[in-house]
This record gives sequence, structure tokens and C-alpha cells, in this order.
Amino acid sequence: MKTEDLDNTNSALRKLIAYIVKGASKASRYVKILQPENSAPEIKLRILDNSIFVPGSGPPQFGFRRTDVNPVIDRTTTLSGTTTWYQTIRLASDAPLVLEHGYLLASIEGPTGDHVFDIFCGSDFDAKNYEHKPSSNSKTIRVRDWTTKTLLELPLVYDQSYNFAVTVDWDKNTLTVYSSIGTDPLKMASGPTANDPKAMSPDIRQKGEYHIQLIKFPLADKKTPADKTWDTPHYGFQ
Repeated sequence: MKTEDLDNTNSALRKLIAYIVKGASKASRYVKILQPENSAPEIKLRILDNSIFVPGSGPPQFGFRRTDVNPVIDRTTTLSGTTTWYQTIRLASDAPLVLEHGYLLASIEGPTGDHVFDIFCGSDFDAKNYEHKPSSNSKTIRVRDWTTKTLLELPLVYDQSYNFAVTVDWDKNTLTVYSSIGTDPLKMASGPTANDPKAMSPDIRQKGEYHIQLIKFPLADKKTPADKTWDTPHYGFQ
């Protein structure tokens, strides 16, 4: 696998990817394939000033800066029964985050835009935080449920490999979180914890997408219309 394969829709690599959510430039501008020695390939995501996604049926998402890789999944088997989602995340010290903002790193997203679970770091968005102060948990990386309740919180350290495994029981509607650092084995960190009933509604079950992503959330803007204050994809400061 090579980075340039991302720009070739007929490549073997692109056949493993359902969609790349990105700005107007070609995919290889935002996504890189790294091949460390004696290790599995890695995907490196980055966001730029022009990382503004324009959905086919909607307006530009000026509130976000985002790059998402959506792997191809078989929804019939991966969004039913009991499934475990593994991901290792490493934040690069040569591209430090602005922790007044929040950053979404991974999720299973339903058609409504809500998440069965997600992995997040930086500040929680507050529509009335006009002074743009970081939230008290801004220097952590967190696994959260449908309601964004934190199931696991770890200190944010750059250039450190965070290993996560999240088990979703689609019948009992529970989440179990495992984690480790570096080459240490995974250990249970929380759960099984009941998720919100909405996560198992007919509109969500077997209709979700798995996102490997980097979405930078906006900061609150007093000029945002009152009925749009939580419309973070489209409103707010970057």
C-alpha cells in the first residue's frame, strides 16, 4: 500500500475504503500511508485550512476542519451480535493540537450523526463559552458513549501509542472498553456499561459507519443564530 494509491479509485487500497471525507484537494493531500519497519502499515491523517467538506446535498461545513477515512464494513455482521473495534491512536508532537478546540478521533456514526461510541480529545464544545477557555478535561483523550458520557479518560501525551478496543453488544446495548499504552497488552478499563436506548433504534442498527477521523470542532461565536448554536459542522470559529 502506498499513499498515491489513495488517489486511484481502482487501487486495491481504495477498494477497502468506502469514502474519504476531505477538503477540495486530492486524498493524498490529507491522508498518508506510512510503513514503519517491522510493523503494520499506519494511516496518518491531517487537517489543513482548506479541510472543509462539502456534502453532495448540503452546504459546506465551515464549522469543522475534517479528514475522515471510512473503511468498508459489512453492516450485517459488524453492527449486530457482539463486535469489538480496535484502534491505535498516536498524536504527533510536530502538529500539536489547539486544546481550546475539541477533536474527534474515531466513531461509529449513525445516519443521524450521533455516535454509538467515539474517541475524543481536547475541549468539550460549549455554545456559551465565548471566552474560548479550555474545558477542565482538555488535556485528556476519552472514550465516550452515545450521550458523550466519558467511559475512559487518559492523559494526553504526544508521540505515545494509545491502544483501544471497544466491544459493542448490539443485543444488550452495552459498551466495554479496553485500553493499553505502547506494546502493553489490552486490559479492561470500563464496562459493560449500558448505552442510551437510542443507540439501538431501528434507524441506527446495521446502518452505521466506522470513522477513522480527525475533526476539529469550532469555538462558540456570539454571532451564531440562537437556533444554530449547536450546529457545529456549519457555525463557529476556527
